[in-house]
Amino acid sequence: MARGRVHKDPRSPAEFRAMREILGISGPGLARMLDVNPRTQRAWDYKWIAPDRAWEVIDGRIEWICRTVDALLAEMDGADTDEEAVYVVYPNDEAAARAGIGVPASWYLAALGIVVLMARREGRIVRLEYPPEE
Repeated sequence: MARGRVHKDPRSPAEFRAMREILGISGPGLARMLDVNPRTQRAWDYKWIAPDRAWEVIDGRIEWICRTVDALLAEMDGADTDEEAVYVVYPNDEAAARAGIGVPASWYLAALGIVVLMARREGRIVRLEYPPEE
């Protein structure tokens, strides 16, 4: 059962966990980012209403992913439907940083995964690949 609502955001622990996982945000990573005990973060996933600052991270990632998805789908609009679109994803944060990606590799992968789903829904051919090994 959710703890008494001391935060403004009414979304449930189940929604918090689902969104966090869909967005590629690890529980330990979020705990580090917000400087909280990992047990506290796990409680947000299962029984406590997450604080507003945790939802700000989630909502910020949602906004970033929506902008990224919109931009990548807009790029595809001018292309032939049968033309394959290939996007590079990164196996870890270090590789993503070297490529100039400003977010963790898991967040970028989550955004591109959504792009692939949306593009395939529209009949596009899309593929994700890792960069060539250095």
